[in-house]
Amino acid sequence: MTFREDASRTLNKNVARNLNILRKLAISILEELPFRKKFSRRIKRYIISLDVRRYLKLFFDI
Repeated sequence: MTFREDASRTLNKNVARNLNILRKLAISILEELPFRKKFSRRIKRYIISLDVRRYLKLFFDI
């Protein structure tokens, strides 16, 4: 329930599958980023939103 999947109102099955793939990708990125402490996914999303460029550089080595 990291991205509030239950609140999604997608009617097309293909769209729902594609969104599921994107959610899984985002969750795997959240798990790979280095954090000092063990945070919940919700807290990780919030921390990343404060400084997106920094975490993009960390993840993609830009």
